[in-house]
Amino acid sequence: MLPNELLASLIPQYPTLTTQLRTLTTLLSYPTLPSPPSILLYGPALSIPGGLPEHALRAVLEGSDDVEYRWINCVETITPRLIFEAVVGGEVWVEEGDEVRSESLRMGDLTAFVAAVRHAYTSRTTKIVLVFSSVHLLTSLALPTLLQTLTSLSSLTSIPTLTTLLLTPHPPRHLPSQPSISFPTPPPTSLTALISSHPFPRVTFDPVGEDEAEWEQDEYEARENAWWEVLTSYWPRFVDTIQKTLGLNSAELLQEACGRLWPRFLKPLRNGRESWSPGTGGTFMGLYRHAVASGLFRGEDGVRARLIPGEEVQEGRMGQYDLPYTAKMLLIAAFLASYNPARLDARYFSKGGGAPTRRRKGGAVAKEIRKHDAKIPQRLLGPRPFPLERMLAIFHSLLDEEDHVRLMKGNVDVSRQVATLGTLRLMVKTGAGDGVGDGGGRWRVNVGWEVVRGLGRGVGIEVERFLAE
Repeated sequence: MLPNELLASLIPQYPTLTTQLRTLTTLLSYPTLPSPPSILLYGPALSIPGGLPEHALRAVLEGSDDVEYRWINCVETITPRLIFEAVVGGEVWVEEGDEVRSESLRMGDLTAFVAAVRHAYTSRTTKIVLVFSSVHLLTSLALPTLLQTLTSLSSLTSIPTLTTLLLTPHPPRHLPSQPSISFPTPPPTSLTALISSHPFPRVTFDPVGEDEAEWEQDEYEARENAWWEVLTSYWPRFVDTIQKTLGLNSAELLQEACGRLWPRFLKPLRNGRESWSPGTGGTFMGLYRHAVASGLFRGEDGVRARLIPGEEVQEGRMGQYDLPYTAKMLLIAAFLASYNPARLDARYFSKGGGAPTRRRKGGAVAKEIRKHDAKIPQRLLGPRPFPLERMLAIFHSLLDEEDHVRLMKGNVDVSRQVATLGTLRLMVKTGAGDGVGDGGGRWRVNVGWEVVRGLGRGVGIEVERFLAE
């Protein structure tokens, strides 16, 4: 696509980035004009992965003729070797006389990295653009000259058609002077307008309670056209509702959340609980009330697919990946140890019926003081660290006799189950100690109340009975 045509197609989609799009198109999209060896893109808007600036930059690179680009996310490439492999692969070529042999790319060898880039891209006839997003994270690596090497790749490799784009919320210090483009924070309305301009997911016209066989072809087509007219009018309002409700500032996340929640949002229309007709706005508010009542905007159904890539999570199902019985009991015990004060363990977990309570002195005056000195519930303050031996004591108090018999016979390795929970990050170690074998080590639970309550009901334990308010 010609640069002028590309710019004309992108400006209506990104009206708040008109200046930046003109600059990027001028610098990158003209095949006969040389591009700068390095360009810095910075601004608060680039702190959001997949945000509007990244979305617009990908559109410019994909729509430009004779431009090849490779996107390197520095959040995922946390070591120099991962960065090198993302740019050129895992091997380099070494010239020894007339022979060329391949070697594994060594970590931190910038000379070999530059040689690998030269070997990989010298024969290309198009412009090559290497995009490094979140490049400010590279300052924490052990190579102090890595940023300078990336900005000078074109001159070091003698490839004039190679351009490096560095994306960062704030420019790192000690960065060489280079062309830069600023991206201020775009208003949420521009993000909503971008997603609303995309076609909405198709939801089949399937009327409920009506006999389609009695319809004439013209009547069916008229009703189907009216159905798509209604959905077209609802889609921008739905996108705006999702953006404001979930607070998503990433174009990628917002588009995915809208795509996943859109069929469920229209469910009352399809099952006949809400009537529809073109040109009316009352039905949308009815759908919104149904969505709020069903908890559509409170759950994580809109983004859960990103937490488990490649897996489809069934509606309303928690705990798709099951844990062994002992691991569930240990996780419940860890939750109770994190959210219950240690002084109340005897009351809730003692087999003898609880510890005796002492009557405090002070009478009505002390009672009035305690009434106004209410504490914030621990569930609002978050989990507290606990000793591992305390969690194991709570775990044993929750088991019945059959479970104790199995433990005594050695059929269950409790320490291995605790180590598994730590590996899965369901429990997090907070204090010093020699792993699970150290009884004095301190841990903290890393799951929420809804998960633990579901686990408790699965094993027949009402966790509320053991939780201090």
